[in-house]
Amino acid sequence: MTAPGHISAEMESISAAIRQAHEVLDADGLIDMSPIEIQVNDLCDRLEKLRGKQGAAMQPRILALIHEFSQLGTLIEARLESLRGGLRQTGTQDRGLSAYEQAAHSGKPKS
Repeated sequence: MTAPGHISAEMESISAAIRQAHEVLDADGLIDMSPIEIQVNDLCDRLEKLRGKQGAAMQPRILALIHEFSQLGTLIEARLESLRGGLRQTGTQDRGLSAYEQAAHSGKPKS
């Protein structure tokens, strides 16, 4: 396979991994983005070595792939922020309940 052909196949593989990561997130699963990040970085390094028209022809596809990867990161950040908000709310509720219980117990006469 030629270098551009190999790179095209690799870009499709990365795109498929990103789609799969979206599916896992949609099912409330956990993902590790580091393998995809490594693949994207390696691909970018190889693309820098392509000269002339070969590299220029691949540039739009790699930019689209980087955008897909970035969107996945944005989705993860949004999910994390939602989780943080839920945890803060739960913490506030727990503190309120603890304060209520302490007040209820301190008001009881001692035997």
